[in-house]
Amino acid sequence: MRTPTFIRGFKNSQRIRVIVDSVGFYTTVAGTADICTHHHAVATQMALMNLAHSRREAERKRDPEVPVGFGFNYTNVDGTVTPVQVNLV
Repeated sequence: MRTPTFIRGFKNSQRIRVIVDSVGFYTTVAGTADICTHHHAVATQMALMNLAHSRREAERKRDPEVPVGFGFNYTNVDGTVTPVQVNLV
């Protein structure tokens, strides 16, 4: 049975490099669901969604420089700030 696409715009098997709270690791798009803390998993998935949106906009505008990475500070409901960076490998 086929697994549905986890983040629209990326295959589930797409390799990515993630740096969250100054800890870097390699995983896949589908592997972000296995990040042990919910806060870090949500921050990583939010960065991936923003990267996918940036790539769609660049392709729509026919921009020759399509982004391959996205970084931002994710603020949780309780006010904690988590720096996150996601890059395609």
